[in-house]
Amino acid sequence: MARGTGTYWAFHQIPASLFAHTRLTLFFPNRSNSSNKFEKALERDRVKCLLLDEAQVVCSTLSFSGSGMFSRMTKQFDVVVIDEAAQAVEPSTLVPLCYGAKQAFLVGDPRQLPATVLSAAATAKGYARSLFSRFEQCGYPVYLLKTQYRMHPDIRAFPSKTFYNDELADGPFLASATKRNWHQSKLFRPFVFYDVDGAEYKAGNSQSWQNDEEARLVVSLVTSLVKKHPQLLNQGNQSGGGVGVISPYKAQVKHIRHLLEKALGKVSISHLPHSTD
Repeated sequence: MARGTGTYWAFHQIPASLFAHTRLTLFFPNRSNSSNKFEKALERDRVKCLLLDEAQVVCSTLSFSGSGMFSRMTKQFDVVVIDEAAQAVEPSTLVPLCYGAKQAFLVGDPRQLPATVLSAAATAKGYARSLFSRFEQCGYPVYLLKTQYRMHPDIRAFPSKTFYNDELADGPFLASATKRNWHQSKLFRPFVFYDVDGAEYKAGNSQSWQNDEEARLVVSLVTSLVKKHPQLLNQGNQSGGGVGVISPYKAQVKHIRHLLEKALGKVSISHLPHSTD
């Protein structure tokens, strides 16, 4: 959320606690003489409100923008920008729009997963729908940012064709910038699916899943890759190198790490793999 039309080209990172303490001392020089915790809390709350009133740009979550601190501000916001708007439910999106903004920008990707709603009944009633999706379904103009600057063109091709009507384009020189020597192998092209005929099971007494066949395939691929390209194990490599293994299950990560340590050594795999659960 932003106020005014001034442009600021540089931002300095300052811990919020230090900033608040500095301003608190400035506005309330006799604060140290007060022994009343309630008065100190009121003083700190007042300083926070002063900081919000003076700020040109305020970053917040949707839910926190509905806190009492925002409602006590004396100035309104000119612009509200909501990121990941396609993954937020409508009521949450409406919260920061209550402060008199003249413009609102909803930025998001409606082709990604919608907001997570645990109630099946609420989902059935449309609660999971975002305000972004509602506008799109009503025919409101949606502007697609078509140029991507991160992915290898082979990786971009699949989602572009499947989800975006083949409209995505690559930034200049992206193909050469993301090209690697191992892409010449069919096993290590930029975008490859492996169909593993394995079975998941819960490891031990945990609730996490493990798949032995998948783990063995991962270790085989990583071992083959780093033997042909040992520079990938150089943790100081800043040229886009390195190998990452991601699994959604802690048990699988533990199993893969154990197998990799046996194959490559403990030091070599200090940064992989990782879990997402």
